[in-house]
Amino acid sequence: MSWSIAFDPLVPWWLIAAGAAVALLVVAAGSLRRVKGALVRGLAFLALLAALADPSLVEEQRNPLESVVAVVADRSPSQDIGTRANDTTAAVDTLVARLQRLPDVEVRRVETGAGGTRDGTQIFADVSRALADVPPDRIGAIITITDGVVHDAPADVAALGFDAPVHGLITGSADEFDRRIAIVSAPKFGLVGSTQPLRFRVDDQGAAGDRGAADVVIRRDGEEILRMPAPPGEEIPVDLEITHGGSNIFEI
Repeated sequence: MSWSIAFDPLVPWWLIAAGAAVALLVVAAGSLRRVKGALVRGLAFLALLAALADPSLVEEQRNPLESVVAVVADRSPSQDIGTRANDTTAAVDTLVARLQRLPDVEVRRVETGAGGTRDGTQIFADVSRALADVPPDRIGAIITITDGVVHDAPADVAALGFDAPVHGLITGSADEFDRRIAIVSAPKFGLVGSTQPLRFRVDDQGAAGDRGAADVVIRRDGEEILRMPAPPGEEIPVDLEITHGGSNIFEI
């Protein structure tokens, strides 16, 4: 609760200021000439001017707005590896329970990445939609529980649109790594009975160390035609035989 003085003048402020200046001149002149009652008359005139300003005492009762904290759970397919999904759920429940005990904090749960998309894990896009009704100055923090792979993180912090910390809790263990197959070159078409060259590479990301070769299987139209070891980081050439007309579907 706070107190303040508000004014609602009955005449323009410039007129009150002019009257105050005249009153001060009258008091000053009367004092110099030693006129009796000059000070009293001047103070009375100032009191009249103060009444024209119509002052009032205002009592303010302010209630602070709650800060909004978003707890974001990454439900992308990579979070189904090992115990990541259960660890994520447990972390979200613990965070929400603790945050809800804090005064003036509103907690919002956000689920992102469920089912997977061609554009990858879009955490910040989902957070933006979930907090679309929240003014930027009310956003207290963003807490993400993820495996660390986020595909829409802005390059510039200002692009976030709010001035609040973004925290990340990374699931998994310190010695885990991600492995993917990158297609270096692939044929677009080929004649029946011919072979077409394919080059691929196994890329490892994450903890360093000797992880060994990947066991790569190649299928044509759902049938296994080749199995081979592929050391990470090396481009592997493979000749694919086109056995029939129409689409030949190869899977690696």
